[in-house]
Parts: sequence; structure tokens; C-alpha cells
Amino acid sequence: MASKLPAVTREGIAERETAPSEHRDKGNPPSPSSPLLCLEGEPARLLAEGSSGGTANASLSHWQVRQGARMAACPADTRLGFNLTGSARSSCEWISAGRRISHAAEPGALYLSPPGLDFQASPDVDTQILMVSLPATLMSLAFGDLGVPTSLAIELVAAQHRQLLDLAVALRRELALGLPNGPIYWTEISDTLASIVARHHASRAVAPRTSVLPNVSIRKINDLIAETMGQPIALEDLAQAAGYSRFHFLRTFTKTLGMTPSRYVMHRRVRAAVSMAKDTRDSLTSIACATGFADQSHLSRWCRKVYGVRLSEMRPH
Repeated sequence: MASKLPAVTREGIAERETAPSEHRDKGNPPSPSSPLLCLEGEPARLLAEGSSGGTANASLSHWQVRQGARMAACPADTRLGFNLTGSARSSCEWISAGRRISHAAEPGALYLSPPGLDFQASPDVDTQILMVSLPATLMSLAFGDLGVPTSLAIELVAAQHRQLLDLAVALRRELALGLPNGPIYWTEISDTLASIVARHHASRAVAPRTSVLPNVSIRKINDLIAETMGQPIALEDLAQAAGYSRFHFLRTFTKTLGMTPSRYVMHRRVRAAVSMAKDTRDSLTSIACATGFADQSHLSRWCRKVYGVRLSEMRPH
């Protein structure tokens, strides 16, 4: 589903820092369930939040923070936080997992938080934070695309990553304009964000060979799914391709990629259907048949679950 995504200039950040949100009133405080909490002083203000929906898309929130902030741990999401304002001359202290890290609060600095890790900025920090949450399903698919087991992102503090920043700002701009490019644009950026994190900012700890599928087995499974896209595929077929017994494969696959084999197959078929909807004028019925769904309704239900919209809405305008 890859496409050439336009880069966003550094000036685009300043443009979005003060733009009013069309989705949330800037004056409203965050909800009690918000992950971002101020340490003292006035509450953090939620300038905008949103997503195109679904279990495999990123969500975005834009915050005004004064006098420091703490972000509660999330058990599943990988979070990217970008400091939009601040100054290279101002310093702050970042507290994570009991460690204290002092650094310059430079504009554009990236804070990457793996699942289960909370962090906080010192009380003297006044800034705007652009936060992107990558759900576990999205990250599992990104690792599957690479043919490697799911692993945790590596914590980063005040790192510089221009491509990730540009993509996050592109989502912010899209949200401010009311998603003019449609859900497929949001999905493409979500996939690209997850792919970059999985490829360049994830641990590659060596696990016991019996606990996860080897890379070659994951790639063989991907090949089999692609080759049998329009046909029924049984658990035994996947197990045979991976070189495992049915029982051992089911347990090992789920541990390796964070979802069951059947769910993984369905997600990859939905993605193939979206690619066909974007790149061809084939009818939705023929796309459903070509990607192994019972009918158009079956495919649309899955597309709505994964991406938050019907397949017809994923076609370019």
C-alpha cells in the first residue's frame, strides 16, 4: 500500500501549533482517561485529537503543556511524542523507569515510549507536544511485513528523526483540515510510521529457538498467504509451510506475532483488498472474491474493523 508521501517542512510545525482544531475545542481540558497529565499548575490543554478509526491505524493528539507533564504507561500502544516548541537553550529533565535524563528541549525532539513505559518532563517545561499512538495490531503487522517476530520498540529520549516528525505533522495537518485525503491517506502514513519504528527502533533480542518462529518461517507464511489470496487457507497449511505441527504452530505463531494465525491472515487479506480498491476499478464484489472473503459484506465488515471505514471509502476521491 506504499505511496510517495509528501514531506512536511519545518515551517509546517509552527503553522499547526496555533491552528484551531476542527475536532476538539482548544479550551476544553483533557478527559480523565487522558494519558497526558500536568505535574502542577494549569491542566494540559488538548488542542486536537483523532484517527480515521480501526484497530490498525495510528491515533494522534496535540497538547499544550505548561509546567511539566507525565504520560501514563500504556500496556499495548507504542507512542511517539514530539516536542514542537521549546528551545535548544532551554533544558529539561526526562524521568523514565526511575532514570533521570537531562537534555536540551529542542524543537522536533522525539520521545519514543514502548508499551508499558511511562515518562515525565520536569516542571519547568512549557511546550506543545504532538503525540502519535501506534496500536499493537499495527506494530504486529509491521513486524510481519519484515518477516521478523514482534518485539518492543527501544526507548528514545530527545532523539532527532526528521522523517517520523514530518509524518506526524502530516497527520496533524490532515486532522486540522478534516481528513480531506480520505482514510487511505491516514492508513498509508500509519503503516509507514509503524514500518520505520519496527525497522529502525526495535529490539532484536535473541529468544530461545523453541519460543518463536524463525524469520524464514514467517516469510514462508507470508508467501503462502499471497499465493492463496483468493482461496481458503487452513491452519494445517500454514503450519506445514512453517515446518511445525498444528498445535505447536498455533501456540508459537501467536507468541511470535502477537495475534492468532487466522486473524493475521484476515488482516493481510484486508490490506490486499484495500490495495486493489486503491489501484484498480474492479468492483468490490470481485475484490472480495479475489482476496478470499465470502462476499462484499464480509469484506466490508473486516475493513471497518481494521481501518474504521467501509472498503468503498478507501477508494481515492
